[in-house]
Amino acid sequence: MRFRITLSPKKNNGGTPTIRFDYQHAVGSMFYDRLIRAKAEYKELHDSKGFKFFTFSRLEIPNRRVMRDRLAILCNDVYLWFSSVDGELVRILASQMLHEPNVTIAGVDFRVVDVMLLPGLQTDHAPQTFATMSPIILRTRIEDNGRSKTWDLSPDDPRFKERLVRNLEHKYSQ
Repeated sequence: MRFRITLSPKKNNGGTPTIRFDYQHAVGSMFYDRLIRAKAEYKELHDSKGFKFFTFSRLEIPNRRVMRDRLAILCNDVYLWFSSVDGELVRILASQMLHEPNVTIAGVDFRVVDVMLLPGLQTDHAPQTFATMSPIILRTRIEDNGRSKTWDLSPDDPRFKERLVRNLEHKYSQ
């Protein structure tokens, strides 16, 4: 299950709001904070080292300008997608976002304008196409001059598909 949040950036002192490029951790923290305030048991999600039960997109900023180390937000609405296999978690978070519409992400204040729940997946076993909301990163260990080091696999590497399928099967079985 998933939803799309429409956020409106607040103008600070009448100026154009800007956000750091490295805001992703702040988005995740905001979601965990909201979930834990809504239901204390969700603290376990934050503390777990294994499978993460949700994912979220980068901020979609339709009109922006790249500055030296920030993005200037030149539009009234930005979008953020949230997805989880746990429908209850999605409904609780969507409700929490509407109940407390003021959020801060990496020092930028936003107001939640809309939360749109999106339909679930088809269950008729027909082939489906999916797009990820964040990059897929697969790593392996390689020997380099007698030392073991971590190596990122690119999608055109023959090992990529095999590792991806193995990783998904492992997560599914947990």
